[in-house]
Amino acid sequence: SDFIRAALDLLVYEREADRALVLAAGVPLKWLDGDGIAIERLRTPHGELSYTLNRNGTRLTLAIAGGLTSPAGGLVFKWPYAGSPGKATNNGRRMRWQKNKSGDELRIRALPALIEIEGVRSQ
Repeated sequence: SDFIRAALDLLVYEREADRALVLAAGVPLKWLDGDGIAIERLRTPHGELSYTLNRNGTRLTLAIAGGLTSPAGGLVFKWPYAGSPGKATNNGRRMRWQKNKSGDELRIRALPALIEIEGVRSQ
């Protein structure tokens, strides 16, 4: 069961400090190229989570389906690449990156969400 929990934590885990669901924090960058990853109906304490994440050229796209009750801390996407993150939008509206000890992250509070991040450089 520890192995399965560790594998699931690559895709989503609940951060105790602020009760946020952190998305894709352990996913290898290579997995994001092309079609990227897709998670469908993964059970969480807040309902079923479905999202896709992929990199196409210099754009990273995260699409999160509705149907999930937002946890107290919202959903969090951590910047996975080295360097500063690029401009981010959620459903066409500008988002602001939040800086903390572990790096830059976006906080998502409303679903469905289509997050597009520009200026991604391959690693």
